[in-house]
Amino acid sequence: MDWKREASEMRLAYSDSLIEFAKKDDRIFVVEADLMASASTQRFQAQFPDRLLNVGVAEANMISVAAGLSAMGKIPFTHTFTPFASRRCCDQVAISVAYAKLNVKMAGSDPGICAELNGGTHMSFEDVAIMRSIPGMVVFEPTDSVQLKKLFPQIIEHYGPVYIRLFRKNAWSIFGESDSFTLGNGCLLRQGSEVTLFASGIMVKEALEAAEQLAGQGISAEVINLHTIKPLDSELVLASVTKTGCCVTAENANIIGGCGTLIAQSFIKSRSGFNRDGSCTTDRKDGWQYYDCGIACQTLCLAAHDLGLGTVVMGVFDREGLTQYLQIPEDQELMALIAIGYPNEAPTAPKRKDVETLLSFR
Repeated sequence: MDWKREASEMRLAYSDSLIEFAKKDDRIFVVEADLMASASTQRFQAQFPDRLLNVGVAEANMISVAAGLSAMGKIPFTHTFTPFASRRCCDQVAISVAYAKLNVKMAGSDPGICAELNGGTHMSFEDVAIMRSIPGMVVFEPTDSVQLKKLFPQIIEHYGPVYIRLFRKNAWSIFGESDSFTLGNGCLLRQGSEVTLFASGIMVKEALEAAEQLAGQGISAEVINLHTIKPLDSELVLASVTKTGCCVTAENANIIGGCGTLIAQSFIKSRSGFNRDGSCTTDRKDGWQYYDCGIACQTLCLAAHDLGLGTVVMGVFDREGLTQYLQIPEDQELMALIAIGYPNEAPTAPKRKDVETLLSFR
């Protein structure tokens, strides 16, 4: 295939989209950390000088300011390089935005190796893992300008925090104006029957090239673009790999906490029937309650019972007590129990103690 770079940079598509929707919606604001030239948002400032705030090199404060704007009914977009958007701002993103259920859109530019000559300090490979672990967060990585522009209105329409992994330069042209996208749904780019290649961002072109080479070797590869990393399109993922039998993830990020981990987790859940992932939500009436996170002792024991004990279980009983509670036959094996030190009864105000020991049973 004859690959071509887009004529316009991705950062121009980003700033153009901000300008386009700001003309229609006076709630659109931009908050920058002294990197307006890097994201071309000085063009936004030229048209809307009262709706761009530059807080200087103070990224955590940028998120707090954006949270305040959202609390006043605005739709703020923040921008900085990925390590500063994720690692440096993590607490403000988690508490000021996600915990408060505010509507802030955060762009992290030059993800992964795209930082190039800026070096290791500006290369963030863990930003996906950080941001997707925050409750309520949507993680989106556009492949090219067409996909970014077409999904931009959905990002604005979606209420809640969105993290955009933004490649700033001229992307490879993958999509055309006739293509359509839905936030949260993956894109099947090439049919295959023997292996699935999952890719996002700059890796989509590499996956398509790999599929071409594999075809020449007699291997039929399916290619799927996971532009929305969270929420993952588990239905598409599972359907494809069930058909092909195996998969490879191509991602410009660490596989720990990235697409590789997400896809593996999807298969663990689908194959084991595991449906209690213990992920906390921000819907808490009395603080960070353990019950809201699905990790109260009874919930864990019931989850283990549902799975036929084919898992590692957190609990509060000694071996005899747990065996009686779950009615485990004496000759049945239990893989492990992590003793946490809760009281036997469900606590009304639980206080988690340090993990005391890991016991194996036979």
